[in-house]
Amino acid sequence: MLLIAYLLPLIVYSYDYYKDIDKDIKNNSKRAVFLKKRVDKYPFILGFYILLLVSLMILYSNYSLVAFIAAIITGGILYNVLLKDLTKKIPAFKNIFTAMNWALAAFFPLFYYSMDINVSFIIVFLLIFMRCMINLSFLI
Repeated sequence: MLLIAYLLPLIVYSYDYYKDIDKDIKNNSKRAVFLKKRVDKYPFILGFYILLLVSLMILYSNYSLVAFIAAIITGGILYNVLLKDLTKKIPAFKNIFTAMNWALAAFFPLFYYSMDINVSFIIVFLLIFMRCMINLSFLI
């Protein structure tokens, strides 16, 4: 389960880095130059991550966890494809979206063990969300 949780942001961030290599040259030139040298291998690396995630989900997860994971990955990829322009129109949209995705990790045990939502999950979600928002506010 920990490896599945690790692969989720890895896949989303890897896809984001791959798609924004040319834009990152302005903001983070060292990372962009490093990735640009390996741009031909990146689809294979991303494919390996996805294959590993699918294999782990087949072995260790249930339908509700698969749907939850698919929603998180879809949201992360949709951010890069469709929602990134909203960061220019809505203040702190990127911070809220990113913190929300990280905070959703609080619900992993809920879906993995097919548990009911209770107050403790919501409190943990809110604590992680607020912590991420504080951390992300310093990255502006």
